[in-house]
Amino acid sequence: LDPTYVRSFLQGFSNAIGQNTTFTWKPVLELCRWVVSQPRSIPGRVVGRWDADPDWGWTRKTIAGLIGAGFRNDATAISFKDRELAWAMLKILAEDPDPSPEDETEADPSHLSINSTRGEVLHTVMRYAIWVRKHLDKQKKQRTRSFTRMSEVQSLLDAHLDISREPSVAIRSIYGQWFPSLVWLDKKWAMN
Repeated sequence: LDPTYVRSFLQGFSNAIGQNTTFTWKPVLELCRWVVSQPRSIPGRVVGRWDADPDWGWTRKTIAGLIGAGFRNDATAISFKDRELAWAMLKILAEDPDPSPEDETEADPSHLSINSTRGEVLHTVMRYAIWVRKHLDKQKKQRTRSFTRMSEVQSLLDAHLDISREPSVAIRSIYGQWFPSLVWLDKKWAMN
């Protein structure tokens, strides 16, 4: 499958969510998993600037946005049964090379955080954490405000706070943008 067409197809699902149209998420997530399993670059692929996607990079960003949209609205939400599948893709996409250090010199951090793959993924990780917390709160009468039952989120957030591993100011700006939510999710972690 050509990345340009796959990206456009997946963008159609994002558009459907924007119009509160429901669909079965599982096959869409399976396609996303297939894309994420592909090497980001396509050896030997040469395309004109506006002819087609140069690689799987733009599709990967679209996937991050689509999954993020699947955590926002209960009517069009991803099924909680697909939590592990959704997280597996976010974990991989969080290592995307976009934004590069060169990108940091060309755009302000908050702008770059929403216009890069890794940035879009970290925003989606925040939405994922809120989505998980709401589902866990429905399951338990006693509400625990910590990352205890979503340690995957804490591990990823901790990793991207390590400046030697994640030098991007744009990515760290996301923590500030979502700080009230981080306090709600795990006040002790947020205050450390």
